[in-house]
Amino acid sequence: MGAGAPRNSRSLVAAVLDLVAPPKCGLCYEVQAPPICDECRAKIAPACGGGCQRCGVGAAVGCPYCREIGYLNALRSVARYEGAGGIAVRRLKFSRFTPLSLPMSEMMRALYDECFSDVDAVVPVPMHWLRLSVRGFNQS
Repeated sequence: MGAGAPRNSRSLVAAVLDLVAPPKCGLCYEVQAPPICDECRAKIAPACGGGCQRCGVGAAVGCPYCREIGYLNALRSVARYEGAGGIAVRRLKFSRFTPLSLPMSEMMRALYDECFSDVDAVVPVPMHWLRLSVRGFNQS
């Protein structure tokens, strides 16, 4: 087999899979669409919109959302956990619609680049081993 054979076989497998199970939007299930189609992406409500420097949600002074959290310097969420944003998170976490992981991670990366470019480390919150064994993957 030549050097191009493995690549061609992967392309053939991908083409057959597209025929049997065509790609679809993970939110509206439109066939032949990316994991999050443009229409659904536009429906994902951003979580940050306030002036608070810590959480990005509340008012710049006296934010009711994060004033009780003394151990964090800052936190951000890409989207509200309602509507299309909540559906995307729940489908990835609980329905294992893993094609959503790439567009969701791209949205998180864009937010990171915008808000946390000077951060030295990001630490995910670990999952309990039992929940990990039930779910089969760690979404963080």
